[in-house]
Amino acid sequence: MVVKASDASSMKKNKTMKTKGELKLKGPAKQKRKKTDNEETSETEPKTLKKQKVQAEPEEQVENLEEELTPEEKRVAERKMKKMLKKEEKMRKREEGIGEDKKEDQSKAAERALEYLNCWSEKRSEWRFKKIRQTWLLQHMYDPEKVSDASFSIMLLYLENLRGVARDVTVQKAEAMIKEDKGDPSQTADDQKRIHRALEVVRLLAVD
Repeated sequence: MVVKASDASSMKKNKTMKTKGELKLKGPAKQKRKKTDNEETSETEPKTLKKQKVQAEPEEQVENLEEELTPEEKRVAERKMKKMLKKEEKMRKREEGIGEDKKEDQSKAAERALEYLNCWSEKRSEWRFKKIRQTWLLQHMYDPEKVSDASFSIMLLYLENLRGVARDVTVQKAEAMIKEDKGDPSQTADDQKRIHRALEVVRLLAVD
């Protein structure tokens, strides 16, 4: 039986259409399944862990750097840190106006200053200059409640050796006290004694 070319072409076309129809009839395409909460959580967990790992890396790097330092480098770093802390503490004290004398109890400061003065007078070989003690004496020598008459007499001898800025400032302070005195009859005995001491200091130090 001879098949015509037209019939063969028609049969091939019908076969192709049949195949497409069978594929279509096999069922609809698979629908995309919706992810459950557990699946979404499991997918986000690796990202979170990765982020935490990235954040932890700088700390690990610092630790690694510390481990890489030699003992000598570590000692140098510690010395630098201590120096910086000491400098910051000094600056803080300066800003707050805290000096060595202010840290001391006032009664102890007075006692130590007077001991310093007596040591200068009686035990010169053991005496050592201390600016903090001299400063206290220069500030309070006019006050008879803090410096007795006997101690003030020693102080006058001590002032004879006073030099430089300390001498000039002492004279200026004594002169200012005298100028402020207006001979008020209501002055107490201590006030009058302060002025009298200031006059003695000026007579002793204000000499060209």
